Amino acid sequence: MTSEPSRTAARVVLATRASADAARLLAEAGTLARALRAELAGVFVEESDLLRLAALPMCREVGFSSGTVRAIDLASTLRQFERQAAEVRRLVAQTAAGFEVPWSFTVERGTVLEVAVAAAEGPDVALLAPPRGALGRTVGAAGHRTGTTVGVFYDGGPAGDRALAAALELVQHHPEVLTLVVPDAADPLPLRRRAAGLLGVAGRLPDAVASRELRRRPARALVVSVGSLVGNGGADPRRPDLRRLLASAPCPLVLVR
Repeated sequence: MTSEPSRTAARVVLATRASADAARLLAEAGTLARALRAELAGVFVEESDLLRLAALPMCREVGFSSGTVRAIDLASTLRQFERQAAEVRRLVAQTAAGFEVPWSFTVERGTVLEVAVAAAEGPDVALLAPPRGALGRTVGAAGHRTGTTVGVFYDGGPAGDRALAAALELVQHHPEVLTLVVPDAADPLPLRRRAAGLLGVAGRLPDAVASRELRRRPARALVVSVGSLVGNGGADPRRPDLRRLLASAPCPLVLVR
C-alpha cells in the first residue's frame, strides 16, 4: 500500500488585482493546490496607490485605445474593485471545484507583492501575475517538459536553497526543467555546481541565466524565496537587483518561504 503525499503547503495563494490576471493563472494555481494537497486561496488586492490617486480631485483616466478622458473618483473606483473581486471569487470557486480542492476568498488592501510576500512568509505558496502585465507562457502541469523552463532565483544562500527545493517539488522532481536565475554580479559556475549537488544531478550542471537576462529567456514561472527579499524588519536594502527583477518579471511569480 502506498501512502498519500504529505501536505506541503497550507494554501496556494493567488494574489491578484484584476480578474483577467486571475483567469490566466487559475489553472496553474489549481494544479499547484492539488499537487500540494493545499487549499486554493484567492486574494483580491485593492491597490492602495490607485485608491490614493482616485481620491485626488484632478485625477483623470485616458483610454488606452480610444484616448477618451474621464474623471476618476474614489466611489467609482471602489465599485470597480467590488465588481472585479466578485468575478475573481467566482473564478476561484469554479476552479477549486474542477480540481476538487478546498478554497477560500478574501479582499485585502495594499499591493499584490506585499500580500504575496506576507503569505509566503508563513506556510503558504503565493502565485501572482507579472507586475507589469507582460504575461509570458505560464507553467502548466508540473513536470511537463514543453515550452520554456521554470526559473529559480538562486544565490547559493539558505533562502536560495529553499527556493530550489520548493521548485524541485513543484515540478515533481524533474530537475531538467529548472533554470537558475542568478544575481547579475555573481559568478554562475559555483552556483551551478552547488545547485547540481542539491538537485542530485552532479553529473550535469543546471542551466543558469543572469537576472537581467530573464526577459530575453522568459521562464514559465519564477520561484523566489521570500527569505531573499526580506531582512530584519522588512525589505533587505542589499537586494535591489531582486526587487528590480520582481518589478519587471516577464513571467508569473511563485513565492515560497
